[in-house]
Amino acid sequence: MKVLKTINNNIVSCMTDDGQELVAMGRGLGYRFRPGALLGEEQAEKIFRMDSQSQTERLENLLRSLPSEQIDLCTRLIAYAAKTLGGTLSKSIYLTLPDHINFAITRLEQGVLFTNPLLTEVRIFYAREFLVGCHALEMLRQELGVEFPEDEAASIALHFVNAECDITLNETMRITQTLHGAMNILSCCPGIVIQPGTLAYDELTVHLKFLTMQVFSGEPQAQAQPTFVQSLRDIFPNEFRCAEAMSHYLERQSGRPVTQEQLAFLALNIRHAEAT
Repeated sequence: MKVLKTINNNIVSCMTDDGQELVAMGRGLGYRFRPGALLGEEQAEKIFRMDSQSQTERLENLLRSLPSEQIDLCTRLIAYAAKTLGGTLSKSIYLTLPDHINFAITRLEQGVLFTNPLLTEVRIFYAREFLVGCHALEMLRQELGVEFPEDEAASIALHFVNAECDITLNETMRITQTLHGAMNILSCCPGIVIQPGTLAYDELTVHLKFLTMQVFSGEPQAQAQPTFVQSLRDIFPNEFRCAEAMSHYLERQSGRPVTQEQLAFLALNIRHAEAT
C-alpha cells in the first residue's frame, strides 16, 4: 500500500495496488510513514475498509478530529461487539459510534444529563447489545475516567443494533418504540397471562422483535394456507385476537401489512408462552 497522507500520529490514508483508498491505524504510523512511502498491511494494527469513497473521507475527517484514546477504545469495543454478537456489523459503526461517544463525553463534561426513554425496551428486546453497552461503560470508566448512567449503555446498544441490521438510528428507535407499544397491547389482552422475566416471555419478545423488523423492512413473506390460519383461530381464539390487535398496531406504525402467516405464528408464540 502507498501512503497518501497523514491523518494523525497513529493513522494514515493509503492506496492499494487496485486503487482502493483505505485507512491504516497503528502506533506511530504517522511518524514512520510519510506520503509516498510503502506500508505493508502487517505493519498496521487495524485497517479500515469502508464501503465507499465518501465513507472513507468521513472516517478520515472523524479520526482527525477525535482524541486518539477515544479512537482506540471504540476500535476495541467494536471488535469485542463483533465477537460477542457473532454477526457482521455494518462498517458505518466506525463512523457512528466514535462520534456518539465523543459527543456523550462532551455532554457529560458540560453537566448535561441524558435520560434514555427506551432504556427498558432496549434491555428487554436487545439484551445482548445492551450487555455490550454495559461493557462499553466499564471501558470508559476504567480507561478514560468517565462514568455514565445506565441510560448511556442503551444508547450505545442501539448503535450496535443499527450496525447489525444496517439501518438508521431513527428506524431503530421507531422499531423499539413499536415493540414497546405491541407488548403493552399484549399485557392488556383479555385471557392472556404471560409472566414477565420468564424464559417463555423472553422467547416471545425475541419472536416479536424479529417479526417487527420483518414488517418494517417490507421484505416479501410467504403466505400461509387459509385452513391453517382458520384452525388456529378456532383452537386458540384469545391468542388469535391478541395477535390480531398487535398486528394491526404493527401495520399502523410501519405502514406495511402483516401477512396471515406472520399473524398465525405470532398467535402460536403467544400460546406457547402461556403454556410454558
